[in-house]
Amino acid sequence: MIKYRSILLSCAAFILMMGVAAPVQSQSVMSGDIVQLMKTIKEAMPDMGSNKFFVPTNAHLNFFQQIFLDLAAGKMTTIESRASQYGYEFIRYINIATNDTLYVLKETIPVLRGWGTYVYNPKSANDLAIEAPHPLWDTNTWEVAIRTYLKTHAKWFLLAGTHRYANSDNSSDMAHVTQSVFYTCHTTIATSRAVQIHGFSKSGANAGYPDVVISNGTMNPPAILFTLKANYEAKGFTAGVFSLSTYAQLSNLGATTNAQGQWSANNGKLFVHIEHDYPLRTTESKEVLVIDAINETFGSQTSAIAAPTPPHVLCQLFPNYPNPFNPVTTIQFSLPSRDRVRLSVFDAAGREIAVLADGCREAGVNTLPFDAGRFASGTYFCKLQTSSYSRTMNMVLLK
Repeated sequence: MIKYRSILLSCAAFILMMGVAAPVQSQSVMSGDIVQLMKTIKEAMPDMGSNKFFVPTNAHLNFFQQIFLDLAAGKMTTIESRASQYGYEFIRYINIATNDTLYVLKETIPVLRGWGTYVYNPKSANDLAIEAPHPLWDTNTWEVAIRTYLKTHAKWFLLAGTHRYANSDNSSDMAHVTQSVFYTCHTTIATSRAVQIHGFSKSGANAGYPDVVISNGTMNPPAILFTLKANYEAKGFTAGVFSLSTYAQLSNLGATTNAQGQWSANNGKLFVHIEHDYPLRTTESKEVLVIDAINETFGSQTSAIAAPTPPHVLCQLFPNYPNPFNPVTTIQFSLPSRDRVRLSVFDAAGREIAVLADGCREAGVNTLPFDAGRFASGTYFCKLQTSSYSRTMNMVLLK
């Protein structure tokens, strides 16, 4: 045995001398409870008012974009060594409770940048991402999200790495900024479906709201959101879907400025924004029912993405949202058939200051953003003109 070991050592020395590297483990290996791991990470994040969230540069985002592409393609070999330069660990994690082998990309503790944690299940056939953009501000949404990820057997889990209000300039609000690794992951993995978990309380401006508010960031939600609503109601919760008909009742929680939602809507992906009242995410028995409702809707790997609800029969210009706005608002209009459209914006003096559309548009609901960042506060007018229809509405810019 000693002689055999000596031979092995001699062979290893010869390989090193010849400059040939022995095989290297592609990532660290751990096992345990991934829910507890996420809790540990959450407790180490930059907190409210700390100003410790480090805004990534474009070079950083390009770097992580390639990391996510390699991870999705199964190119694991060099991820750990590359990510370590930014204080990241790449772990092959065996979750004991489910016996799943997951790949975790996380910052080392203490967290110095707040760029988030990302989990990938290569064996999942469910092209779904579960996201938690406000793990500290929206109490216990991180736990609802990770348990939903496990229950639905989703492919990706995204956990923001900082408090929503860590920085005073709102650069740490992962649901509303694009200069972030969180947003870069969402747009790079580009899953066909993404469910984002949020929280609110039925008090103040939200008094009278249902237990759950569901939206996709537009006033024309797809039918599957109403299926989700029914599944919540079957569990004994009240639920509402943000839409044109419920705009006035649910406007505070419509997700109309959500960065991931806007990207998904513009790229043909299903985005589902779910707001849960405080007791639903802090009472264990209710949390279980919440997760069951989501799983019944999105857990099946064969769940189809339902088509949007049929467009309005008549040509119509809908109220912009939000309104008042600063500096971006969304404008929607519907067409009963393909038509030539001119959609433009005028200032209070009647001068045309922006043309948002000028040409043929397809039937259905059309959605366009208006960025008034270069204009002063005041009242503006949006005019829709088609071959047979004309309407103008007021918009208020408040800076």
